[in-house]
This record gives sequence, structure tokens and C-alpha cells, in this order.
Amino acid sequence: MRVPLVIWVINLICQIVIWTLLARAIMSWFVNPYKMGVNHPLVKLYSFICQVTEPLLKPARKLMSRFNTGVIDLSLFVTVIFIYILQRMLIRLVLLFMF
Repeated sequence: MRVPLVIWVINLICQIVIWTLLARAIMSWFVNPYKMGVNHPLVKLYSFICQVTEPLLKPARKLMSRFNTGVIDLSLFVTVIFIYILQRMLIRLVLLFMF
């Protein structure tokens, strides 16, 4: 049985978002605008990724601020788990209405 287009699109969008969040986390370790300069292409890319992903991470940061996690930022982890849960729920809804 072929995967319906709607499910494929849901999976694609969720995977793009998750990979973008992971790219932000990895780039945060290496991209330094003070050392590289603000006109460096990686700094511009990192800035763009931060602008795109910040609305996703902000609610998780607000939620995690209630718990004392110290200097460890678990907002990325919480956001990725939420996206996976949302992906599964959307796929189940699509399958429910298709069959």
C-alpha cells in the first residue's frame, strides 16, 4: 500500500523542522559572530535558523524555566519530543479519516 501524500507531507515537514533544530544546536557550539564577524556566511545562516526556530523553542523554554535544570537547556529536547508526538497524532487523524 502506498503512503498517502498527506502523511508523506506531514513526515517531511516534521523532519525538516527537527533537522533545523538540530542544526541550530550544533551550530551554536561552533559559530561565534564575535570571532567570525557578522558578515560571515555561517553567522548569517545561524542567525536565520535562530529566527526561524525561536518561536518553536520559546514555549519550551518558558515551560522548562519552572523546573530548576541549572545551566542545561532542555528546550530543544522537549520541542523535538513534542514535534514527534504531534507528528504521530496528525498521522493517526489522517488515517482515521481516510479509512
